[in-house]
Amino acid sequence: MEKFILKNNTIVVLGKINGLIFMIPTHVFASKNDRDKFSEALNKNS
Repeated sequence: MEKFILKNNTIVVLGKINGLIFMIPTHVFASKNDRDKFSEALNKNS
C-alpha cells in the first residue's frame, strides 16, 4: 500500500515491494498517468 506524503512541497510515494522500503518523489514521473500506473503496480505488489 502506498502512502502519499507532502514533504518540502513535494509529494513523495512511500512503498514496500519485496520487503524493500523506498521513497520516490512523484515529480520523477512524466505525467499523472505514469503515477497512476505506478500506483497500480505498487498495489499489485503489496
